[in-house]
Amino acid sequence: MRYLLSASQVLTGPAGQRFDNGAVLVQGDSIVAVGGYDDVRAAGGADVIELAFPAATILPGLINSHVHLAFNVGLDRLEKLMAPVDELRLALSMAGRAQQLLNSGVTTVRDLGDRGGLTVALRESIDAGELAGPRILAATAPLTPPGGHCWFLGGGRWSGPDPPADPAQRCRRGRRDQSDGVRRQYDAGWAEMWQPQFSGEELRTVVEEAHRLGLPVAAHAHGTSSIRRAVAAGVDTIEHCTWLTGPGVFEPDEQTVTDIVAAGIAVCTANSNNWRPFAEKYGAERALQIIGRVRWMADRVCA
Repeated sequence: MRYLLSASQVLTGPAGQRFDNGAVLVQGDSIVAVGGYDDVRAAGGADVIELAFPAATILPGLINSHVHLAFNVGLDRLEKLMAPVDELRLALSMAGRAQQLLNSGVTTVRDLGDRGGLTVALRESIDAGELAGPRILAATAPLTPPGGHCWFLGGGRWSGPDPPADPAQRCRRGRRDQSDGVRRQYDAGWAEMWQPQFSGEELRTVVEEAHRLGLPVAAHAHGTSSIRRAVAAGVDTIEHCTWLTGPGVFEPDEQTVTDIVAAGIAVCTANSNNWRPFAEKYGAERALQIIGRVRWMADRVCA
């Protein structure tokens, strides 16, 4: 079965490239042609099914690079997961959020922390065609100490002194649980948001073992010192990258950004386009600092 989707314009990339009065030809689960309507229509054949959207724009699927399908959107999302959770209800809620993402045009997500491996089960159901949703890259439960950031997701790793092999064992567990990557909660939790939860040596151990297993490492890092250590350890992505050095103090570091670019490390600031609450909660000056550091990094990392 072939479908021809047409629209007033089709965006393809790179930036600025588009087809006015464009069309996309889909066969099964593959896009087989993109271009102007007349050319794509000719390639479609006599039995193609046409779906016209004359006032719309067709564009490639969107990617949300930092989600938690286990979290609701309410102000109590963390508190609800700290309490005893019915995993069946949580799984159903996660499936609903995956459907919402797909309906909004998001075709790929990175889920950077779930509970009980539910994201892996959801990913498998979507891949099997049992549920509708985006492609999911799942980190499963993030590595964190007891009481550390997102401890309630089950990624706490010790109950006493940390044996040197433990971080590596946790990476191997992630591989066994069919994780697509390792999420390291590098700061926040019982520490202040700008203070590291792990030593540089621990982080290097995780990175080395994860890479040996073919898994990328995402480091949750708000603090400037945490960001520096994550870069030195060779992580693959830095999440948030807020450059905090104290309460409400943002100190971006030019040399560390240079090192990030040189190492090819991706930065995901995990910012929403809903910037107004920053100003309402923190005031205009601090909101400008928060949003401003995203622009500051974009000028350097994306140049």
